[in-house]
Amino acid sequence: MFCMNCGQKLQDGEKFCPKCGTAVEHEQTGDGSGFTYESYRSLDGRIPDRENIPSGMKLGMTAFFIILAVLLLMVPAGIVVYLTAGLNGQKNRLVSVIEEAEIPEYEEQEKTIAGKWNKLNITDVWEKKYILGKLEQICADVEKFHQCIEEIGELEDAKEQYNLEGSDSGGYSYYEKILDECTEAAEKRRAREVFQLLKDAKKCQKELVEANDIYIEDMIHAYKEADLSGAGQKETVSYEKYMDKLQKLVSEDEKDYQAIGQIFQK
Repeated sequence: MFCMNCGQKLQDGEKFCPKCGTAVEHEQTGDGSGFTYESYRSLDGRIPDRENIPSGMKLGMTAFFIILAVLLLMVPAGIVVYLTAGLNGQKNRLVSVIEEAEIPEYEEQEKTIAGKWNKLNITDVWEKKYILGKLEQICADVEKFHQCIEEIGELEDAKEQYNLEGSDSGGYSYYEKILDECTEAAEKRRAREVFQLLKDAKKCQKELVEANDIYIEDMIHAYKEADLSGAGQKETVSYEKYMDKLQKLVSEDEKDYQAIGQIFQK
């Protein structure tokens, strides 16, 4: 015979288990083993009736459900913490890009946005994503600023080729002035001013090219109409040589107006 609660082997006639103190049931099954019908149900692996569940098992089940409830509460909290940590990492990377650019107007915007971020709670996920969008836009403007700096350098290096001597339009002097202003604004990290001045410089360059092309067409037309009937052979050969060279320069996609101007001067 065995204890229904802890399984301790019992002596015949014992009323209480010497190990756990549980009262001993003496209803026999007919085989002398001391187990009841309910005992066989439990040992057979089936779920026993509630009143037959040992007290130790009842406590174990209660603890299990308490732990399960705690885990269910912790999962959403863990997700929020994970998302917040990721958002903080994104924010720190974006802020680092803005601060390294050292552009005053963007640094001021970043500080204002960072102040709003610091007032948010850990659960304000959507609000933080909105702020990240604002920081990403500032970083995009930072990248645009750097691209403008490169374009200004390229325009500055190539500006002399648009200087067509003999053209009295005054366009080159104005173009040169705008490029100087672009360079100054870039050095002082004034992003908005750089954007506008670069736009003006490109527009001025386009107008300068158009004015130079008109001047070249007029000059070529005048050369073709020149009367060479009284010119000597040397002058005629020289004329044809320069006209061929002029036609090659004019046919290029990127005209070297400075070189064209030098031919006109000759």
